[in-house]
Amino acid sequence: MGGALWRGAEVPLIGDPVASPLPVTEPIVATPGIDPQSAAATMAGSSATTAVVGGITFVSRAPDTAKITVTCDGVEAVGTDSVAIAAPSAASCAVKVMLKDRTRLFGDVSGATAGTYTCFDGGTKECVR
Repeated sequence: MGGALWRGAEVPLIGDPVASPLPVTEPIVATPGIDPQSAAATMAGSSATTAVVGGITFVSRAPDTAKITVTCDGVEAVGTDSVAIAAPSAASCAVKVMLKDRTRLFGDVSGATAGTYTCFDGGTKECVR
C-alpha cells in the first residue's frame, strides 16, 4: 500500500489509492428454529411484507401510515405499512405507527400468536386478529 506507520498500524497517505469499502448488509437476528436468512428478509420490512409461515404479522390500516415499528419480546421489525415477526408467539408486542404528518399511534398486544393482526382500522386504537 505504501502508507505511513501510525501507532504501529499502516495508514494511507493523502493521494494513496484506498481499496473500495465492503458493502454493508443488514444484521441477521438468529431466532431458535427460524432460518436466519428468511428472518432477515422478513424483518427488513416493506409495504409488500409477506406473512411469515407460523409467524406474527401486523398491518396498519391507519390512513397515511408512513412507518410501523413492532417490538415483540425484544425482537423489533420495521416497515412502511406492515411487518412480520418470525416467531410463533410472543408474550407482549408493542406497536407504534407514525403517520405522514408525524402523528404517532400506539397499541399493545398481549399473548400474540401466529397470524395477522390489523391495527388502527377505522380510527380504533387497538390491534385485533
